[in-house]
Amino acid sequence: MTSAALARLLSEMRDDGKETGPGTVSRWLNGVSATDPGVMGWLRELLRNKVRNQGVARIDWGLTESVLLIVGNAKGGVGSSCLAAGLALIATESFNQPVRHIRLGVHNHDESENFQKLLRSRKIASDIVSFEQLANCTPHEKEFVIVDLARATMTPEELARAASQLPYDLLLVPADFTSGDIHATKRFFQSLSKPDSVAFLHHTGWKVSIDFARFARSREFALWEKQFINFIFPRSTMPPVDWEGSGKWNSDDQEALYTELFVELLERVGLRYEQLRSCGPEIESLTLEQLLQAAGH
Repeated sequence: MTSAALARLLSEMRDDGKETGPGTVSRWLNGVSATDPGVMGWLRELLRNKVRNQGVARIDWGLTESVLLIVGNAKGGVGSSCLAAGLALIATESFNQPVRHIRLGVHNHDESENFQKLLRSRKIASDIVSFEQLANCTPHEKEFVIVDLARATMTPEELARAASQLPYDLLLVPADFTSGDIHATKRFFQSLSKPDSVAFLHHTGWKVSIDFARFARSREFALWEKQFINFIFPRSTMPPVDWEGSGKWNSDDQEALYTELFVELLERVGLRYEQLRSCGPEIESLTLEQLLQAAGH
């Protein structure tokens, strides 16, 4: 957090109508002026109360340096772009994680403009890059890089080649396994260089057919294997987020589904997640820096 941002936060929390200037905070941080212990203690307690009220999700990165998550399928129209953007939003706003959202743009396509505008308005880095730029991308420490391999921007061959050449930690493949078009998903999976790092998501329409398991099995997809995420993710009849307007989730159900999906993906890349109790020793022991992060600042 910058001096200016911390000064704004302090000013917002003051009840005497005065403002704390960035210069004052900068002098505190640089050791030029003594930090007012009363102010910092007051700030810690205000943040602690906020965290107690909202709870805090904490991710233990352990020895993991960063995560490269790819969302895509050679079969178009399965909601890859919406999933990638929704996961970036959840990771940032519900889990307080640094996220970079990237859309691989082999051909010009403007479908992602609304996604980009909203993500950038939430201070989430979002860019359209070439394959060469993506291949040379170096994630920051403890950063989620979420890549949208959108079928709309490339041919199935280009998409499969890109997926096979990228050093992903996990490739999320959404598909409607009740559709006769899943042979394209099968071909895509068979072309991958890291099949053990693939997770299939049954991303079906709002009307869920109980026949999907039999149909998928007839196309040689083993739904009971670990590669399948063990819940159905129905696609809403409306976008999960008001991408063009307020940026709010259109339903609590959609927000909850994206949260559950993100937790599942965390486990699959070996990260440990815990929801700290709204009261207790865990929150009481958080440092100021941890409280700022937990409170979303």
